[in-house]
Order: sequence, then C-alpha cells, then structure tokens
Amino acid sequence: MTTANKEQNPNITLTKDYATTVMILEHLPDAIFILDSVGVIQYVNKNALDLLQTSFQKLKGILIDDVFPKNLNTEEGKESLEKQISKGNIQNLDSHLVFEGISVPVYASFNVIENKKGESDFIIVSAKNASFQKALEKELRHQQI
Repeated sequence: MTTANKEQNPNITLTKDYATTVMILEHLPDAIFILDSVGVIQYVNKNALDLLQTSFQKLKGILIDDVFPKNLNTEEGKESLEKQISKGNIQNLDSHLVFEGISVPVYASFNVIENKKGESDFIIVSAKNASFQKALEKELRHQQI
C-alpha cells in the first residue's frame, strides 16, 4: 500500500495497528487488562482469562474493583482509580485477582495512558501470577518454624 493510499484511508492503518497491538498483548506472559478512564474493563488478554478461568464476555464491562476487590476504592464518592494511579497509591500492588471463586496471588502494575491533550484515555493493568513464589515463601516460613 502506498503512502497516498494510507492517507486516503486511515481506518485501514488503525485496523492494522489494533490487530498488531492485540497480537502483542495476547503473547505477553502477564495477565493484561485494558480499562476505560473510570476502571471499566474493555479488554482482557488470554493469560488473564486462563488465570481467572473465565470468558471475556464475563469480564468485559465490569469494574476492575470486581477482580481486585480488597485493594481498589473506585466506588462513587471515593477517589478515582486514575487519581490513585497518578499519586502512585496502587503501583506494584501485591494482591489477589478474585473472580467467581477463583483467587490468584499477583503482583500488579497500573498505568494511565493519556491522549495528546493530557487526558486519560485508558488504564493498563499488568498482573504477574505470583502463585509459585507465594508457595515457596510459605514453604520457607514453614521450614523456619
């Protein structure tokens, strides 16, 4: 495709960029959640679905609070998720992902993605499965007793 054709149809470029981005996210080893600016889940990669043993349809449209229930306070009247992230209140969170009876220890990072105007467009959450490490720590503590 020539540069002139790309300029005439920017939707083709956007579609290709989106497909490439999704392909990259699907190959990352961590669970990835993409949220809107208020914390509603818009995208979840395969590793997150596998970790929580659920489907995309069950997670799309719910608040991230529903999978990090004890750590985030984004309910109405409380400080927004975006503000908590920008203040550094929920960076490198040692937490659990919890959904429909599944609970998995994770280390999570939250980052706000801003548009050209400096406004929040999306929030990206990356959660690394900490089950193995937590089991080793528990075993070590048990052996020290």
